[in-house]
Amino acid sequence: MPDIKVISGHRGTYRLNHSQPEARGRAAAIYRARDAMERDVCVKLYWGHLRDLDESDKLSYQREHEAYQALVHPNILELIDFGIDEAESFFLVLPWCAGGDLRQAMKRRRFFPVTDAAPVLKQVAQAIDFAHSRGFVHGDIKPENILFGLADSHPYLSDFGSADRAAFLEQITAAKSFATTTAYLSPEQIEGGTTTSRSDIYAFGMTAYELLTGRMPTEGRDPTLKQLLAKIHGDLLDAADANPHLPRHAARALMLALDVSPRRRPDTALAFCEMLCGERPIPLAYPKRRSDSVAWYKQATVIAAMVAALGAIVVALINIVPNLVGHGSAKPPATQQQPRP
Repeated sequence: MPDIKVISGHRGTYRLNHSQPEARGRAAAIYRARDAMERDVCVKLYWGHLRDLDESDKLSYQREHEAYQALVHPNILELIDFGIDEAESFFLVLPWCAGGDLRQAMKRRRFFPVTDAAPVLKQVAQAIDFAHSRGFVHGDIKPENILFGLADSHPYLSDFGSADRAAFLEQITAAKSFATTTAYLSPEQIEGGTTTSRSDIYAFGMTAYELLTGRMPTEGRDPTLKQLLAKIHGDLLDAADANPHLPRHAARALMLALDVSPRRRPDTALAFCEMLCGERPIPLAYPKRRSDSVAWYKQATVIAAMVAALGAIVVALINIVPNLVGHGSAKPPATQQQPRP
């Protein structure tokens, strides 16, 4: 017999198979459930008794709950219900997205042309910018958190319960897959745990990079530590090399969104999409990655050393040549003239 569990929220009751979650995360499990009208819904059930939850998990639930209540947007999942079950665990009830997530769509194709990806990316960008305008930073944008309903042309941004830096460090020490949250974290999140709207732009840029190239800009750098350092130092695979078919402006826009410096990234997610599609000019002072700057500095140092050495040689020649000339033109010492006979 399946382990059927009935939970009651503020607006209704929901039946789910407690022994068969659709997905498991660090803080919660995802279940496909039925409401009283026999409609499919998604139940996100947080692990453990609420009194046993650590502060980061409580904050995650609270943040996600508040975000879904405040963010009413066509491309953000609607909060259907919420509550605490009989085991005193938090849960959220959200629409069931039968179309799966962006990761599943990416598995069906090697990469997407800009023209195909642009409509989806722009809708997600509008959701991100809307959240930012309401004072919310997502903090965990990745393909798994971009869901689709029945139509794969209408995306929803989900999962606003972003983990804090402590949880991120737990993921690394547990040696979990890099192709999850850690792969999309910005350099400032890795270095100092700072998450801002520009961090969301970075994660969105990383998602777009993967969608448009079929690769990750840290690809080939193993193990995880090397991949993280590559992000911190901006030592990323250029999008133009990852996919030579990309238009030049699209490749440049991707690398701009992945700039090490948050202030040099596009101001908004939609502005990034417009640069990606060639609808907005990319700043003339196109920023170089930190690795490029380091390489340039090394080259400049070598050139300076060569110039200094050449200068020393020139100075030495200047000092030597007059002496050589002087010795070559000197008259022989005068001899005493012999008297004529």
